[in-house]
Amino acid sequence: MLTVLFVATALAGAILNVLKGWQGFALWVVAAVGLACVNFSAGEYAQGVLWVVYTGIAAWGLVGWLRHPPKG
Repeated sequence: MLTVLFVATALAGAILNVLKGWQGFALWVVAAVGLACVNFSAGEYAQGVLWVVYTGIAAWGLVGWLRHPPKG
């Protein structure tokens, strides 16, 4: 059930990214951390590491967006 919640969060984040909202990256951070935890607890370590990488990418995007927001 947690997986479904985190996937829905990631989809909402993707929609917000398309609409040029910084909140999309914030939702991606939450979803990626959650999915990393779910995968590690299930023993899926390679998948968990992948979600940790995705967390870093989303955090990087969030910081970049907040420092230099897009015009228009």
